[in-house]
Amino acid sequence: MKIYYILFAVLFFVVSCGTTPNKTLPTAHEDEQQTSFSDELVFAEFCINKLIQNDLKSLQPFTTEEVTLAIFGNIKKNGVITSSFQQFVSNPNAPIFWGMHPASGDSIKISIATFFKTYISRYNSENHIVEVSTKNEQQVDLQEKFPNSIFVSYYIPPSEKGNLDWDKLIVIVKEENKNYQLQGIVHNQWMP
Repeated sequence: MKIYYILFAVLFFVVSCGTTPNKTLPTAHEDEQQTSFSDELVFAEFCINKLIQNDLKSLQPFTTEEVTLAIFGNIKKNGVITSSFQQFVSNPNAPIFWGMHPASGDSIKISIATFFKTYISRYNSENHIVEVSTKNEQQVDLQEKFPNSIFVSYYIPPSEKGNLDWDKLIVIVKEENKNYQLQGIVHNQWMP
């Protein structure tokens, strides 16, 4: 009788090992297949994650024909580039002249990859306040250029009360019938 219990235990072990489901994490390839998003916030976070990962190719199908990137918030002044996203993808490490720094007057010449690393990589889910709006009343120039867009703002408050070291990133989203496209990314920060 003891032998039956041992055989049963061995058989149970062998069968259970062979039927254990293979649990794997989603691969980047599976993530690239995502084509629908529940809302503009989920879409904006998808865009930021792709940019932080420097995965421009998988983001490209989700962009408008032209995309605006801005370093200092005001898209009518220096530090702004509007171009096809394909141009950004084709050579992300090529230095580009963005204009003159509004505070120092120095020329700004950085690559798209450096722009994303410097101005976007700070934004993760723990360190910012998020606001979704169809109006951007603080920056009228954005409202004028993108009148029918959705603005997803990520705000990093000052390190201490009274400090001016705040930082803001605005993801500009175009939406039609729950299909979202990236129109622009505007970085803004306090400057002396």
